[in-house]
Amino acid sequence: MSKYDALTKYLVEFGQSSLSMTFNQVANVVGVELPPSAFKYRAWWSNNETNSVITRAWRMAGYKTRNVDMKKRELEFYKSSRIEVYYDAYTEQRSPGGTGEFEIPKNNLLDRVSGILEGTVTINSETDLTEPLDEEWSALE
Repeated sequence: MSKYDALTKYLVEFGQSSLSMTFNQVANVVGVELPPSAFKYRAWWSNNETNSVITRAWRMAGYKTRNVDMKKRELEFYKSSRIEVYYDAYTEQRSPGGTGEFEIPKNNLLDRVSGILEGTVTINSETDLTEPLDEEWSALE
């Protein structure tokens, strides 16, 4: 559970194609003060989840950001043409923004990941996924 889950819920319930908000309005929705980096770095508002933990909140709701204005401290959330589906293998929960039905095998994490990626990746059944990739990694054993 993330402190930014309230933003996901808010955007899902809003449901419109776009929504302009100030940074302070976002903070009011989530109920916590945004960190200084939110006001300093545009990347904090990017759609790249490695830049900020809040990104997953709007992506789970099916939104992306654009028109981020650091001086005015405002941005626009808009409905993405591609809905992101997030799946937590431990809680077996899908994100609110996720669509469609899929079945997740129940026996182990590797099978769960394989079920999520079914049709996108082929792993030879004789491949040992725990085997070191090269000599450098082998030396660490």
